[in-house]
Amino acid sequence: MLGQDVIKDYDAKRNCHYKLTLKFNKFANEADWHIEYEEPEPGVMTPEPYYISYLYNHSMMYPFKVNTGGRKIEKITAEIIENPWAPYNAGSDVYYTPEDKGTTELYNGFLSLHKTIETVLQVPSGSVPLPQYNKPYYESAPKRGVREYTDFTEGEHLTPSVEGLDKYEEDKYCVERHKTEANTYNIYIPMYTRAKQMIITTGYTGNNPYVAYQRKARVKITTKLEGLDPFVNIVPIYQVRRVVNPKGIYRSAGNNKSFHVVLKRLPGEDETKFTTFQSEGPWKAYVIKRTNGDGITLSATLGKSELKNDPKYGSAIHGKTGSVIDFNVDFSGTSSAENRYAIIRVEYHNYTCQHLIFVRQGDTPDDLVPGGTKWYAKNMRTKSLLASNPLDEGSLFKFGNWNDPIDALSNKNPKEQWVNVQAEDFKVYPEDGFIIAGTTTTKKWEEISSLGSNQAFGDPEINDARVATYEDFWELRSHSNIEQGYGVLYGDDATKTADDIEDVYGYDYKNTKGRGMRGCFVYNSDTGKNLFFPIGASGYGHRKQSYTAKWGDSETLNGVLRYATGRTKLYADPIGRPLFYDLYKRPGAIYWYNNQVPGANVEGTDENCLGWDINYFTFDFNFIGTGNLIKSDGSDACFVRCVKK
Repeated sequence: MLGQDVIKDYDAKRNCHYKLTLKFNKFANEADWHIEYEEPEPGVMTPEPYYISYLYNHSMMYPFKVNTGGRKIEKITAEIIENPWAPYNAGSDVYYTPEDKGTTELYNGFLSLHKTIETVLQVPSGSVPLPQYNKPYYESAPKRGVREYTDFTEGEHLTPSVEGLDKYEEDKYCVERHKTEANTYNIYIPMYTRAKQMIITTGYTGNNPYVAYQRKARVKITTKLEGLDPFVNIVPIYQVRRVVNPKGIYRSAGNNKSFHVVLKRLPGEDETKFTTFQSEGPWKAYVIKRTNGDGITLSATLGKSELKNDPKYGSAIHGKTGSVIDFNVDFSGTSSAENRYAIIRVEYHNYTCQHLIFVRQGDTPDDLVPGGTKWYAKNMRTKSLLASNPLDEGSLFKFGNWNDPIDALSNKNPKEQWVNVQAEDFKVYPEDGFIIAGTTTTKKWEEISSLGSNQAFGDPEINDARVATYEDFWELRSHSNIEQGYGVLYGDDATKTADDIEDVYGYDYKNTKGRGMRGCFVYNSDTGKNLFFPIGASGYGHRKQSYTAKWGDSETLNGVLRYATGRTKLYADPIGRPLFYDLYKRPGAIYWYNNQVPGANVEGTDENCLGWDINYFTFDFNFIGTGNLIKSDGSDACFVRCVKK
């Protein structure tokens, strides 16, 4: 016998625990395993472990079964009792261990029992201390950490906590009567990952920032049946590891090469090779959004996945439990003067976790917000030359200096494999000077001039182009349909997911075959349009002018390649902002505005601002103050992206 019982259900179900008995079969020349299973009546069965997506603002339905024994269900309460920001089972070399890990300060964790509405949470009003910035939002109605369910008629229901609230119309739980078992109900309660940025200055995020570690929350589910003491179940909810490879596929107009997708992840934060992983439960992949994208389709990989009809999305690729996530993205037809776009969603681990892949064909300047700014798809390489394609990082420019762009080939880290990074690994490199893009000339950092913050960067020598402004970037942050994703983009010269980090991260215009580039995908969740901002093959789209610190750490390396503007070593005491503990070595990039914007005109600060900050680790996509970029002896060097006039 194999299954739930010997009478009416012979299936062994996922996330159920069984007692196995070894018996002899027939003439004792074969072994036969039997499952001894007896379901409690009444009782509550909760599956574990259960998974939720690494992505912010995502959800899953947690299923459990209630055998009432003929009694009435009076109420069910769910309460988050552990809610960490920190990685699960990681050492002190990975994160700041003194900070509360979610046993007391539940409001800084990744999990919510109510729908996540905002992408970015704002600093609370009143005199709230920094470590508790997220507490008022978490504990105000509807409370994120507790929820009560009282309607057990069949169907979908809102709870009293969200009835009448705007934007919570779909925040429902579901009740089903079991089809074959008397007095038994299947209950499905929604759980959510939280906002992308839970107050920018804290660094807390609902998106798992760790590529090698899960985050583990615990939820107490209390079921009260009429006339009985409550049944209490403590269930672990794991936020799966961040998946970045691949995150995007680019094809130039007319290039219809297929791309072989195999989802891969790093086995450790400082490992050098990505590996495949198996889905713990069935998986599927399908296109959820298209613009001009009918020629972008998915196909199965022989022996590893299967193409099936899908009632909602037309078709989907399916894979079995225990299989690698493996399929193809195909391009057909002739792309017009307009770009083609698609967003692919992958659901894995029994469809509870999601991964998005952004597809673009064509590099014509385009708007993400309908009728809004039209963005060039490439960074600037020189005053008159765009980068070769969206993966190409282009050059780093001191503010307002079009004549001395620091070439991408000079913007490399001092050691080949940039892992196990320590503060002393950062050096001014190359030591003999930087290549000036478009020339054979090299210059030292001190020989490259810059303009002051009271001047404008100025237009490039490209028809109908100008350097993006604060207003252009802010449009991408503030519009309700615009979101961000972070990961690796592959281009024309890649046909499959790479393994080695030098290939996965290391694209430059001299080394293109099979290589990818890390960066930020800004996308319209309604149309599927997307725009990629590379952070550079080094992971650092920013060179720093040396300075004596008024806050943070002083920078003594004049012209060093480093993303962090205020940190050069471990943050000694990051109470209330532990994800900034090792910011000095984390990846990211900064893009110039055309001109400084006064703090009075910037939402969320009173500081003058001159650039746009992209933090690849904590998912920041936001303004950055002028004082972080221009010092008394000159400016830093950052990327430049242009838009149509």
